[in-house]
Amino acid sequence: MWRGSRRAPRRTGPDGTGRPAPGSEPRIWIHFTASNGRTPDGAAPRPQARCMWICAFETSSQVGEVALLDPEGACRTARMSAALSHGRDLLPSLSALLAEAGRAPEDLDLLAVDCGPGSYTGIRVGVTAAKTLAFALGKPVVPVDSLRVLLANVDAAGAAAAAPVIDARLGQVYAAVFSLPSRSPVLSDFVGTVDELRPHLPPGAVVFGDATARYQDGFAGFAIGPASWSQPRAEAVARLGAEAFRAHGGVAPDDIVPRYLRVSDAERRRRERHDHAP
Repeated sequence: MWRGSRRAPRRTGPDGTGRPAPGSEPRIWIHFTASNGRTPDGAAPRPQARCMWICAFETSSQVGEVALLDPEGACRTARMSAALSHGRDLLPSLSALLAEAGRAPEDLDLLAVDCGPGSYTGIRVGVTAAKTLAFALGKPVVPVDSLRVLLANVDAAGAAAAAPVIDARLGQVYAAVFSLPSRSPVLSDFVGTVDELRPHLPPGAVVFGDATARYQDGFAGFAIGPASWSQPRAEAVARLGAEAFRAHGGVAPDDIVPRYLRVSDAERRRRERHDHAP
């Protein structure tokens, strides 16, 4: 898919609108956004690691994103057109972003990927794509934590702490707690029930993420962040990846692994069958 022109072909449906015919194979509908890279409080972004083109994959939630961060700090983002379409749409989305920017895959300097926790399937797709591209292009790759990606959404003046919580199913959540305004971690890589999490939440904490809707009663007494904070953004993956690369350098593709924090449902069922085998 990487050969040929840098410009993406214009595709139109039979009615000339660009929409596929009813019943035909769905196409990717990409929403391009441009950002000046400013933080939620309006501050200018930190300088990028050297002058780099950075590709970022965010696939830890149902609706994935791809971001392309340029050396000036501006970001183009493509959102997947359908929930859980990561495997089908991820690389075509990147191809379209590169074409929009007039760039080729070989122009990329760094890949960043959300390694989890979150959707097992989504994380696996994103990590595999990042590793494959890193090998093929000979580029460094940086893993980024989903919970820190969510923290980038927070604009909570006056809150003592921020706690992103992701629905882990089976009555559990993935969570972390970050002190504000320093954003330093107080609790990392938590997986357990809401009742087990509550003692770790300091007074004045704001809780946000997709788990707050399911466990609203469990978070009674704490401020709940807006729903817009619950969607992880590929732009945050790109900027956090640049920051990590500047501080520590890249990681060998072989060393990039999903951060599930808990065994998958399939592995859990396999162990249960093994434990109950005669």
